[in-house]
Amino acid sequence: MLRLLRLANLKTLRYVLRACFGGSPQKQELKHLLRILLAAKFIERNQETEYFRTAPGLTLVEIEHLEIERVFAQVQFFYQKYSRELYDALPEVAP
Repeated sequence: MLRLLRLANLKTLRYVLRACFGGSPQKQELKHLLRILLAAKFIERNQETEYFRTAPGLTLVEIEHLEIERVFAQVQFFYQKYSRELYDALPEVAP
C-alpha cells in the first residue's frame, strides 16, 4: 500500500487500510508492522516529518495491469484536497 501512496504518515495509512480492506487497524498494530518493515529496510522514515516511504529501488509486490502513473495521479489529487502537508512533501519522493 505504501508503494502506491509513495509517502504517508500513520494517520493516512490507517485511513487507507480501513477504506481498502475494511475493519479498523489498531494504531499499535500498525506501528508494530511498520517497525518490522523498517528493520527489514523495506521502508524508510523521515525523522523530521515522520512520513514513511518505500525504500528506493525495492519492490515487494508487482500488480498486474496496474497503470501506476494513474494511481500516483489519484493519490496526488487526494493529498492535494485532503492532506496538504503530504501533498507539499511529495516532491521529496518523486519517481
